[in-house]
Amino acid sequence: MLRIGLIFLICCAQPAAARAEGLSEDNCRVTGEILRAAIAGRKAGQSAGAIKARLSRGEGAVAAPYTETVGPLVDLVFALEARALSQKVARDYEAQCLAYKP
Repeated sequence: MLRIGLIFLICCAQPAAARAEGLSEDNCRVTGEILRAAIAGRKAGQSAGAIKARLSRGEGAVAAPYTETVGPLVDLVFALEARALSQKVARDYEAQCLAYKP
């Protein structure tokens, strides 16, 4: 089931990541960080809305070109089963992102 969740995450997150200026190394790193923060937040009991707000506004916000990717990536994290919530998901996402060739 974890594999299915990861495949879903990668397939659906690629378009979200692509909106933030292509799939550069920087893009993959930042969107991977968004996933890490969303996973950590969910595991800590934060709501999707609270995580989106924290990553989109204020001191902890991601850089402007990436703010529109926050919502879809957080939603994807909340679509995963709880047992799939590990930092490995973010690492695997980043590796797939870097390997992505349109």
